[in-house]
Amino acid sequence: MKFNKVLVIGDLIIDKYVYGDVKRISPEAPVPVLNSNKFFTSLGGAGNVAKCISTLNNQVDFVFNKGVASDFEINESNINAISFNDDRILTVKTRYISRGNHILRVDKENTKPLSKAIELELNIFLKENLKSYDYVIVSDYNKGFLSSKILQTISSECRLNNVKSYLDPKFGKISSYKNFDIVKCNKNETEYFAGKQIFSEKELKKEIQKIYFDLNCEVFICTLSSKGHLCFDGKNFYKFDTKAIEVYDVSGAGDSFISSFAYFFNKNEDLEKSSIMASASAAISVTKMGCYSPTLDEINKLTNEKKD
Repeated sequence: MKFNKVLVIGDLIIDKYVYGDVKRISPEAPVPVLNSNKFFTSLGGAGNVAKCISTLNNQVDFVFNKGVASDFEINESNINAISFNDDRILTVKTRYISRGNHILRVDKENTKPLSKAIELELNIFLKENLKSYDYVIVSDYNKGFLSSKILQTISSECRLNNVKSYLDPKFGKISSYKNFDIVKCNKNETEYFAGKQIFSEKELKKEIQKIYFDLNCEVFICTLSSKGHLCFDGKNFYKFDTKAIEVYDVSGAGDSFISSFAYFFNKNEDLEKSSIMASASAAISVTKMGCYSPTLDEINKLTNEKKD
C-alpha cells in the first residue's frame, strides 16, 4: 500500500493524567484529597492530530514548538518530529481523576507569540518543503505557534503547489485563516467568527455561508457535538448525524474528526463518505479516557454497523 506524505503543523500540548482515590476531605480546606496511584501521559493538541493521522496513514511529519525548557520527546515510531524551539515553555495540561470523575485540571503554558527569529526559520522551512507533501493538516490551539504570517504562508504555498490543506482553527482573526481548502470548526468557534450566539439551524446555515465566503475555502464544516455536523461546499448544505454512544471523555474528538476527514477525503474527495468516517472516528474517541487514535478497523466496523 502506498501511503501519502502528510504534514501536521500546530501547537503541541502534553496531556497528563493522574489517577487515584478520594477517601476524605482535606482538613485545611473543603477540597478532596487525592491519593494518586497511576500516571499517564499522551500527546495532545496538534500532537494528537499527528498521532491520529499516523494511525491511519502510517507515517506523518509533525512540525511544532517544543519549548526550550522541555525535555519531552515524541517516541511514536510513525511520527517524524520536527521542532522549532524558542524560549516558551511547552503547554502541559494535568488532569486529576478519581473513580472516573475528573476533579481538577491544572494548566501550565505560555501563549506569547513565536519569536521573530524562529518564525522566520519556520517560514523558510515551509516555503522550501510544503510542495513535497500530499496534504497538510493545520491544528491551531491558539498557543502562539501559528502566527498570521505562518498561516498565510501555509495556505498560499499549498494552493500554489496544489497541496490540499485542512484547517482546524481556534479563536483567531478570520483574516489569518483565509484560503485553506477544508475548514472545520465546532459551534463555539463558528459563533466566534459570526460574532454572535446562534440559536437555530436556519440561522447557523446563514452565518456559515458568510464565513465560508470570508474564508474563501472549498468546504466549511461545523461540528455540533452529539447533533452531528453540517458541511457547506458553496452551493449545498449536507447534514450528517452522529451515532448515539456513551460518552466517556470528549478530549480529542475534534482532532480525531479532522484527521479522519483529511485521510478519507484525500483518498477519494467524497464529502459524504469522508464525513461518515470522520463522525465514526470522533464517536470512537469519546468512548475512551484521554486522547485516543481510532484505527481503520475500528472506523470501518462502526460505519458498517451503522449501515446494518
